[in-house]
Amino acid sequence: MEPKASVDFVDLARHLCEMVVTQPDAVEVVHAGGSHTVIITATVSSEDIGRVIGKQGATIKAIRYLLEQAGRRVKQKVYFELANKQANWTAEEGSPSEDAGPQDENAESE
Repeated sequence: MEPKASVDFVDLARHLCEMVVTQPDAVEVVHAGGSHTVIITATVSSEDIGRVIGKQGATIKAIRYLLEQAGRRVKQKVYFELANKQANWTAEEGSPSEDAGPQDENAESE
């Protein structure tokens, strides 16, 4: 019987995020969860949010896929979330919420 490989999801997520951002020192990664589920939250600077999400969410989807596959090897479900360091913002499923970001109060309503 082959021994299970130990996977450090925090280091893997940090490494993947640091590879795509312009400010790798600003990347912070924390985790929460139990024995079968791990939630990884990466916090990056506001300038790098778009880089981590990528065009049409391709980059964040790839990061989630790699973390999910690493979790499968050790029979754990891994979720990856992205947060903005300067704002109270979290990307879920690769897209910001409708109410995130500055609102233009001077916009005319039709």
